Amino acid sequence: MPKVLFLPDNVEIQVDEGENLFRAALGGQVHLYAACGGAGTCGKCRVRIDSGEVVGGKSPKLTQQDRDDGYVLACLSKVTEDIVVTIPEETSLTHIKPPEGKRVEVLNSKVLKGSDFEESLPVFEEPPAVRKIYLEVTPPSLEEPTADKERLERALVEQGIETPSISLGVIRESVHLFRESDWKLTVTIIGQRVIQIEPGDTSSSLLGVAMDIGTTTCAAELIDLNDGRIIARATAYNAQIAFGDDVITRIVHARDDKGLSELREAVLKTINELLSEVSSDHSAIIYLSLAGNTTMTQLLLGIPPKYIREEPYVPSITDYGLVSAVDSGIAMSPKGLIAIAPCVASYVGGDIVAGVLATSVADREPLTLFVDMGTNGEMVLGNREWMMTCACSAGPAFEGGGIRNGMRAAKGAIELVRVDPMSRRPTVFTVGQGKPIGICGSGIINAISEMYMAGVLGPDGKLDRSVEAVTERDGAPEYVLVDAMESGTGKDIVLDENDIDNFIRAKGAIFAGVTSLLDNVGLTLDAIDQVLIAGGFGHYLDIEKAVGVGLLPDLPLEKFRYVGNGSLLGARLALQSEGARSKAKEIARKLTYIELSHVPSYMDHYMSALFIPHTDESLFPSVAKRKSAR
Repeated sequence: MPKVLFLPDNVEIQVDEGENLFRAALGGQVHLYAACGGAGTCGKCRVRIDSGEVVGGKSPKLTQQDRDDGYVLACLSKVTEDIVVTIPEETSLTHIKPPEGKRVEVLNSKVLKGSDFEESLPVFEEPPAVRKIYLEVTPPSLEEPTADKERLERALVEQGIETPSISLGVIRESVHLFRESDWKLTVTIIGQRVIQIEPGDTSSSLLGVAMDIGTTTCAAELIDLNDGRIIARATAYNAQIAFGDDVITRIVHARDDKGLSELREAVLKTINELLSEVSSDHSAIIYLSLAGNTTMTQLLLGIPPKYIREEPYVPSITDYGLVSAVDSGIAMSPKGLIAIAPCVASYVGGDIVAGVLATSVADREPLTLFVDMGTNGEMVLGNREWMMTCACSAGPAFEGGGIRNGMRAAKGAIELVRVDPMSRRPTVFTVGQGKPIGICGSGIINAISEMYMAGVLGPDGKLDRSVEAVTERDGAPEYVLVDAMESGTGKDIVLDENDIDNFIRAKGAIFAGVTSLLDNVGLTLDAIDQVLIAGGFGHYLDIEKAVGVGLLPDLPLEKFRYVGNGSLLGARLALQSEGARSKAKEIARKLTYIELSHVPSYMDHYMSALFIPHTDESLFPSVAKRKSAR
């Protein structure tokens, strides 16, 4: 059997002869970035063969220089002999972490700040669903020979639990505990049901975790349920990204039991690693509240997502109730329970319901546009009277997918671009101030807006070939953001017209979704009182630039507000209060889902939005004003 040594990780594995190199890397827990899930269409799983040879691996996505230097696409390569493979920094997902802390800030930028949003979260009076009660129960005697179960039930009634429910399994496990603890014990209950009995007084230790299961990023918060205090936080990329950037790619991968199992194991690995980061004792976590989109939730639960992408686009389940931890594969107390935010439709999931819960859209008068821009594009329009929602096939461009030098927001990713209006040459800023190795979503928006304003780029997305920084590769124009001498990859970092087209399609889908929702209720853009931007991508979104490319409506800046991770905020509220969990169910029932593929005007809006900023320039007066002032 041939051996494969992966560098710089120094991971060596044996594989069957003819094994696909991308699959071999996954088997060795070496995760490569492949936006297409290993289908050979994105060109992201680029690796260098240092020793030995592979069969295949050639692709038009590789330059001639790549091929001369020994690079191949892992997903198109077969292993037939011992090889040594080097994984470039921009290809590896093994050690990459979502960026934390402060990122680039430039004077006069219009980047929204979300740090103050948590201060305005709704308050729910009801306590968490899970709580602990310390009891000192009178022991049985010859004078009062009441059975253990009835004795415990009576003590709980005295504590205000009207109709306590104690299962046979709990009693079976506690027979010796009652006596060994001298009937001094702590009972964990959810609602009226006893789920755990511990010796002594452990009521001061009641831990829960709020979690967001995103297509790209997962996040967790360890919370003291007695006082609501956040003890620890952690984030990580969802390990499923090794199987593709977007939900459609993953649904396709999960078409058989093997693929479904791989995706479930990947997200469970991420979840359990996050739990390890926030708590050294998994068994102490008794309650977990999580929110995610419909596909992520079904994959986590092992439910085939096949029918999510087939008309009439119906999920297998919308209200998940409480899931037993022992059946979940999640490394927490086996007595614990998992509350999952309800979804609305195949492409509007519990993450959106949680975001609406956190922002109180359903309880306030202002007409609100709630937009979650990430790997998927979902939005809600409404207020306390009514709410409509839809989802757009925006694609992965906002996460760097479908962009030749696109990447996630990690060290070395270009996140901000300025183009000099005279020379029309760019200045770039990177995450972590490292050498540029690619460009992330916020950088793409900045770059395209700046290029348009400086006249490098026309409204149709075509580059001006007379600009010095515009060069040609195989007859196709590209704008050089960083030349090879200055980049961390030794190659030019560019945006070409294909990249720009992919971005325009993504931003066009978002804007068309907004205008289609407004059409459905007979309103126009100026009727919107506030715009709430949710999702990790929104944290670094320069609103002026997003408006400048036609991604967001041209409204006064004060109408925009960044929410942060609305999914995680909502999951936290549902963890801390049973009232909030009930409210989430109410929101899911109230949201009216619009399937855009059945809205005749959607395609008209979409086609009109495939220009920068739009074919109807009157919709973007501030953009025209800024451009004329240049």
